[in-house]
Amino acid sequence: MFSDDADGRFGNSRADTVETLAAIGGSLAAEWLLMILLWRGGAALAFLGHLVVSALLDLLWRRVKARGGDERLFLLLAVTTPLAGPIGPAGVGVTMVLGNWFARRAQSFEDWYESLFPVEETDAGREVALLVKGINALPNGETNVLPLNDILSFGSFAQKQAAVTLMTKYYRPDFAPALHKALSDETNAIRVQAATAMAKIESEFLERSMRLAKAAAEAPDDPRQLAALAAHHDAYAFSGVLDPKLEEETRQKAVAAFRRLIELEPENIEARSAVGRLLVRQHRFAEAADWYGRWRAETWPVATRLWHAEALYALGRYADLRTLSALTVNGGDSIAPKTAGTLKLWAGEAA
Repeated sequence: MFSDDADGRFGNSRADTVETLAAIGGSLAAEWLLMILLWRGGAALAFLGHLVVSALLDLLWRRVKARGGDERLFLLLAVTTPLAGPIGPAGVGVTMVLGNWFARRAQSFEDWYESLFPVEETDAGREVALLVKGINALPNGETNVLPLNDILSFGSFAQKQAAVTLMTKYYRPDFAPALHKALSDETNAIRVQAATAMAKIESEFLERSMRLAKAAAEAPDDPRQLAALAAHHDAYAFSGVLDPKLEEETRQKAVAAFRRLIELEPENIEARSAVGRLLVRQHRFAEAADWYGRWRAETWPVATRLWHAEALYALGRYADLRTLSALTVNGGDSIAPKTAGTLKLWAGEAA
């Protein structure tokens, strides 16, 4: 790690720098003298001197560490000098020079991380912000992320960066394909930003899962805590950032949590609907159809009947599907035009 110094250079003060230079210079000079002694036939004396220098460097490192100084270069000296002789101090000297030189030009980690998720003050950022926020306002509840794909395909670097930033900030499962597209962008910075965004989203979901699981365990008879946990697992399963195995495990946790919630609140229609939907998502169509069939179809919301219809279609139970379609399309509820057209086709066959 770098020292606490603001510019990240070696040494916390001028005195530290002088002490480091003295240690490097002294050990380098001593090791060269010992090498000359070795070449002239004094092997035993040279070996003994090398041990003394190594011991002194170890003591110096421990002293600097004990007082809380910048110990990095002293540790390098204590390790490399016994192993490499004069090459060790020479290498540490080069490390010190290059480290201080690069520290003047290097970008701090905080600045680099903030550059991955810049604020929305640029023109490109504001344009993309309006686009991402506007997706939530499309009619009939439909979602269109094609503009985001267009930005990631043909936009400038600033526009791509703003798009990934805002998708992260306003993340919804609909954005997952666009984020995955950013992972394969030709620009390395965009790929890194997208990968960081995916990790950030998953980390936030996981942290909240742990908090909600703890709260539900502390209050097992509180339906509000259990409902929050179940809804979170449900949203996490649809986040689009999970690998298939973890996504399946998360759906199973959601189903289990919703079932426990139904035990506490048997008339909770949202929890009952969620269980059926998750079973369909898991391709457990027979279980889903059986689950929906426990209650009269008229009691289910329209969205739930559509999931029921998908299960019936997958099972090949077309007669039941026609009956359910006729009930839904003639029930007077508001249905998206495309969906209503499909239901009318099935209901027409029932007639």
